[in-house]
Amino acid sequence: MRTTILSLLTVVFSAWMAVAQSRSANTLNIYVIDVEGGNAVLFVGPSGESVLVDTGNGGDGAVRDAGRIMAAVRDAGVHEIGHLIIT
Repeated sequence: MRTTILSLLTVVFSAWMAVAQSRSANTLNIYVIDVEGGNAVLFVGPSGESVLVDTGNGGDGAVRDAGRIMAAVRDAGVHEIGHLIIT
């Protein structure tokens, strides 16, 4: 009985992951990144095209903000930023 429930849960989870992945491939994903004193925003389109708006602070905060942006880029599955807009 225990093996049957575990097998059923595995099948349900696998199906759920397949549906979740197919849905995310057809959406515009927006990542708002806290870069102390403002925000950077990463847009990732359904085709995988990406746009980053702002990059955070310079000086002492540059490494911290770059790390936060790169964490969002990794979470988004982006391999390179296609476009950059600085305001």
